[in-house]
Amino acid sequence: MPHDQISLTGTLQRIVYSQPESGFLIGRFLVDDTETAITVKGTVFNVGDHETLKLKGRWHDHPTYGRQFEISEFMPVQPTSLEGMERYLASGAFKHIGAATAQKIVTKFGEDTFEIIDRDPQALLRSKVLNRKQYRSLTASWGEQRELREVMSFLHGLGISASYAKKIHDEYGLSSVATIQDNPYRLTEVAGIGFLKADGIARRLGFDENSPERAVAGLLYMLDQQALNGHTCYPEPELAEQTSSELRINSDVIAGALQQLRRDRLVKAVEPEEGNQQPTLLARP
Repeated sequence: MPHDQISLTGTLQRIVYSQPESGFLIGRFLVDDTETAITVKGTVFNVGDHETLKLKGRWHDHPTYGRQFEISEFMPVQPTSLEGMERYLASGAFKHIGAATAQKIVTKFGEDTFEIIDRDPQALLRSKVLNRKQYRSLTASWGEQRELREVMSFLHGLGISASYAKKIHDEYGLSSVATIQDNPYRLTEVAGIGFLKADGIARRLGFDENSPERAVAGLLYMLDQQALNGHTCYPEPELAEQTSSELRINSDVIAGALQQLRRDRLVKAVEPEEGNQQPTLLARP
């Protein structure tokens, strides 16, 4: 974390303004063990009033609105106090669970409430604190909230900012972790994430520089670079040689990646006419 950034944990008391498309919000946030709420702003998505969050960011003095905390990363966290548990369950994140029902659940299970929901949710039915409709709604949403925490933890661990995390979550949803672990170069499908950024993430995940996934993404990257230079088509041998040289990928891996690109129709090949000695040209479809 940069030296001028700090971490704050507390409760998002109220969302003052939000842009669902971008994930940007302005809210009032009560830091743990304090009495006065602060103003926070930044990319924070899939959260609601009264949720407990861990924020990373820096203070900023706005000329009109005064001191604000600018969020660079956020992480949903489960509250640990009984009051916090009640607020969280009644926050609106769990359909059909209101304040009275949340109080019944926490009164019944106390500090073990969240562990019960995680490990033995049937206890909510056995104890009759929930009906079946409430039970189905709570357990489904609970699983989604847990998976969202796992997604955010994974993305932040890779150094991905909240704004890019929003785009990744929009693209892949709760399968974000599995998708990136399987092939981090798929991140190039997300607006604003290019090959070089995806390559850095892949290396942190342990992908070898000669991995087939890197070769496929690298060839597309080099082909796109040629398009930016005005070459709508580019000779296949030159593309292979340049990709191998500049990205340090073995030529045999490049050859296999070229075949895969053709099979998957990620490139189109313009073959020379019979008798023409010119090389095959490649282009994006």
